[in-house]
Amino acid sequence: MKNSSSKAVLERLGPVRAVSQNASGSKELVVLLRSDDTEIHAIAATRILASCGVSLLKAKRTIEAVIENGRADLVLPKVEAVDILKTMLIDTGIDPRITTPSPDVDVKALRELLCMSQEQFSVAYGMEIRTIQNYEAGTRKPDATAISYLTLIQSFPEQMREALADAVRKTA
Repeated sequence: MKNSSSKAVLERLGPVRAVSQNASGSKELVVLLRSDDTEIHAIAATRILASCGVSLLKAKRTIEAVIENGRADLVLPKVEAVDILKTMLIDTGIDPRITTPSPDVDVKALRELLCMSQEQFSVAYGMEIRTIQNYEAGTRKPDATAISYLTLIQSFPEQMREALADAVRKTA
């Protein structure tokens, strides 16, 4: 959509009505993708995002980015129900991907699933062995970055192992 046509559409729609925001909910990391074969209902999508705790302007600009670039990444501060949010956004022509990693990564179960000792896991994925021991003993919980990394290892163990090895080779 060009700026002049966007402006004309918005002028026809008249003043913006208030958007009620969710009173509570979880913070979610969301990737919004444009479906190739579906028209995006920009106003409805904007209102949905605004109801999840972002400003109306930020919601509008996010939807514009999806329309123009095919993708936008966004943190939604107050999502009451992830499944309902997904359904509502799909109905507007947007393919939402919730990328918030689960804080319940069981490091010992993951390591055992991969048939690795703590030392092997440490070497393969570039983590301190003491950190792994602390996670497994429950004396320390992974932070958001570690949870994201462990989630990737859980989903793509060989690819993550190879990616780390390649990255180390390139910097050596």
